[in-house]
Formats: sequence, C-alpha cells, structure tokens
Amino acid sequence: ESSNSDDVIYYTTDDSIPTTSSTRYTAPITVSQFLTIHAIGVNAAGELSQVRTFVYTIDPNADLEPARITASVPHGTYQELQNIVFTITKTRPTPVVAYYTSDGSAPTQSSPVYVRGNAAGGLAGPPTQLRVATTLRFLVVDDAGNEIRQSFYYNIGPLSPPSDFREETIYFLITTRFYDGDPSKNYCRVRKSGQVFWPVEWGMETLGFIPGDWREWRRLRALQLKQQGWLQRGIAEAFGVREETVSRWLARACDGGPEALRTRPVLGHPSKLSDAQKRQIPELLWHGPEAYGFSGQVWTRLRIAQVIQEEFGVRYHKAHVGRLLKELRWTPQAPIRRAIQRDEQAIQYWRATVWPELRRQARRERRVLIFEDESGFYLLAGLVRTYAPVGRPPIIRQKQTRDHLSVMGGMTPRGKVYTLARQESLNGMHCIEFLKHLQEVAGERLLVIWDGSPIHRRAEVTEFVSQTKGKVRVEALPGYAPDLNPWDEGGWNHLKHVQLRNLVCRDLEELHEQFHLAIARLRQEPHLVQAFFAQAGLRV
Repeated sequence: ESSNSDDVIYYTTDDSIPTTSSTRYTAPITVSQFLTIHAIGVNAAGELSQVRTFVYTIDPNADLEPARITASVPHGTYQELQNIVFTITKTRPTPVVAYYTSDGSAPTQSSPVYVRGNAAGGLAGPPTQLRVATTLRFLVVDDAGNEIRQSFYYNIGPLSPPSDFREETIYFLITTRFYDGDPSKNYCRVRKSGQVFWPVEWGMETLGFIPGDWREWRRLRALQLKQQGWLQRGIAEAFGVREETVSRWLARACDGGPEALRTRPVLGHPSKLSDAQKRQIPELLWHGPEAYGFSGQVWTRLRIAQVIQEEFGVRYHKAHVGRLLKELRWTPQAPIRRAIQRDEQAIQYWRATVWPELRRQARRERRVLIFEDESGFYLLAGLVRTYAPVGRPPIIRQKQTRDHLSVMGGMTPRGKVYTLARQESLNGMHCIEFLKHLQEVAGERLLVIWDGSPIHRRAEVTEFVSQTKGKVRVEALPGYAPDLNPWDEGGWNHLKHVQLRNLVCRDLEELHEQFHLAIARLRQEPHLVQAFFAQAGLRV
C-alpha cells in the first residue's frame, strides 16, 4: 500500500526485478503456499522507489508459537543470594537457543548462550547465582524463527561481603601449613562479616583483641609469625601479598601495638544514598533521558544528578555523579547511531524470516549469496597516535585533500571477500562492472543483497540484472538498517580501524596499495569474516 494516492505499484512473483512493464497492483494477491513478491512504487513524476521484497509461506503445520521462559525464583527483592534456574518451554519439539545479558544491554544472537537444545517439556539451563542487584535479559530464538524477549530483575541485599580468593587461601594455609589437621585443636569465632578460623594453640587472644574479620586476622597472624622469627618475605609468600604490605603492617604494630592492626573505619560523610537506592539507579537510567523530559537520548552527569534528586530527593554535584557511575560500572561511551526512520519491526522480520529464507533459496537454486556495500577510504588520516616528548606534539605532514578511494565490497557467508576500488566516485556503470566481476570470480549464479543506495537503483543496473535472465538476482535490505549488512559495522570498520589504523599515505597510489594489502590479510581470516555476519545477527 502506498501513502500517496497518485503512486502506482508494480510487482513480480517470478523472482525477477519489477519494472513499469510488470504487473500493476490493483487488487489483493492470493497466496496459497510459498510466494516471493518484489514490488516498486512510481510517483507522479515518474521516480522509482527501491525494490521491496515480501516473502510469504503458507504452512498449516508452521510453528508460530514462541517459547516461554520461566524462573525457579520469581523476580523481586531478596535479602540473601539466590540460585536461579531458568527453564525454556515449547509445546512442540523444536530446538531453541537462549541468549542472555547481565549488564543491562539488550541481548542479541551474538550475546552469550545460556542454554540450547530441545525445549519440548522444558529445557533447564545451569543455575545462576546472584549476589547483587541484577537485571537478566533473555532472547530466546527457536528453529522456526520465533523470538521472545523477557527480563528478570532481582534486587538482592543487604548481603555479607562476597568471599575473597585470599580468604580461601588463608583457610587453605591454615589446614596445610600451620595446622596439623587435628579437629580438637580447631577454634571458631563467628562474626558479622563471616567466619574466622584459627587453632587455639596460636593464642590469638594474647595479642590484645579477637579479630573481627579475616583481614584483621591476617594482619594479627603476620605479627605473630614475625614474633616467632619468620622473615617478612616468608610471611608475604604465606599470605599472597607483597613484602611491602607486610612491612606496613609491622610498622603499624610497632607504633601502636596490635590494636593498630584493627580495620580502620572509612572516614568522611556517609553516603546520601543507601546501597539499595544505588542499585536502583541503572534500572532508572535504562528508561532513557526522554522518559524524564530531557530532549535527545544522551545521558550527562548533570541530567543524572537531576534524576537522582527527582527520584530520591538527594542533591549531588555532577563531579560526584561521575564517581557514583564509575562505582556502578557505567562509563561514558560513544553511542551507536541509528536512524529515527528505522522500522525496527521490519528489520527484525528480515533478520528472523527473510534472511533464513534467502539462505534456503540460494542453496536450492545453487546461487552464491553475497552481501555488497560501498565505502570511501580517504588520504586524510583518522585517529593517529604516536609517541613524542611531553608538551611537544609531533607534526605529521600530509596532503590536505579530500581525495579518496571509492570501494565496492562483496562478502559471502563462507568468508570470501571481493572488492573493486576506483579513484573516482562510484556510479551505476561501476555497479555493473562489479557484478560482472563477481560472476567471473565467485560464480555465474548470484544472489546479491545490498541497500537502497541510488546507484543500485539506476536504470542501467536494473536493465543489466534483467538481461542476465535470472542468473543475477538482487535483494534490497530494509531502509536505514546498515547493521544488517556485515560490511557496514564489521568489514569496513575492521579495515579502517584495525588493518589501516594510523596509516598516513603520500598519495592515492600508496593508499591503493595499502588497501589491497589489508584486503589480502583479511582474506586469510575467513573465520573473522564469518564473525562479521554474527555481529550483524545473521546466522550462517
């Protein structure tokens, strides 16, 4: 359907590219089994839209039911750590994969896998132990392409301090190096911070006080061992600390006695926010700045300070907000830009439904499936770093010009890479030249997937594709979806910021040479090329 009444829609159902000579859309199209429709729109001025593809499969036995995910412990607030098992369930015996994140980000098919397998009757994953406030976000995808997203928020606290590997080391040392293993000689004190163990014969009480936590115990035991003639190096090795640390402990004990080895209270004004309130901040920020009336989608320290004041009635200077965010493991990062015109539903549909169908069609029709894209490589260097004396930044002399290489790239799910580089702007004839090159080196029958760039919609390109009589078939990606193309955020990004990073060339000839060397290195790593597909969320 077109938004303008004057537009005319033409379509094909035989996998050919639609033109103004194709069937005109005037009535609903009946679909009985499998049908692929390619359509274009023509406005009153005679301008053609990009080709849109619609894939329909009518299957009475199709699995359209997404999986369900349940937790052994309901989400909510708890006072102690929780061991939680998440179970994936489907009524049909369909293989599923559950992806998850625990850092608040949205899970994708590149995220860690929680569990995979047949979910008929319930597929339980490994137990997940949570000690602090955590949001677990799941993406469950089944073999039929159905997806479900679900989040579980657990607000856990207050808890005893998490165990430390050094504490376990101390207990190990007690039972192996200092203690002969006789249970009758074992003595136990229970404190709020946990359990502190030592043999009675050590006579800890004679030092003046009973240690309240394992850190105090460690410092006191170090003093005892020194009094028994141990060297500082041996004490440091026994407790897994540096010799300088032991030296500081003993100096404190020399100046103030064993009492100086107590854990010192943290000085300064107590925090205005409780631990529970701090744990709520990440969840509040995930709603985005616009939810609090700010313009745009960027969080600043000043904006976050206003949110804290609005939610908790606590005023913070923006400098302290930065320290608080660091404590919560939130850092300033360059955002990934996405066009506001994106149709997220269409993009998810393409990734989950159209892409698997295109893969099946390519195998069935014995076509080489290739993603195509264009990019520019400029003489002006990007981010360049080099060493120099402090206060004396180096000078790099280069030609101040916008001259660049225009590159077309082709990438296959098997890890093959093909390119065409020119020192002028690309046009429709270059597009035809590259398609012919792909037929020569990759295979005569091609399924090319590209975006809606104007050079892809040029009349001469459409005519060339039609003249191949079906040997070359092209499919357009959804609009404003560069993240679907493994070239955009994968291949080009790797070439520019890894292979050619910090490269400064004298002229285009040198840049051309360095580019081909970088491509040669990339071709030797097909697994890396396949990782670009995974980054785009495309299963290969």
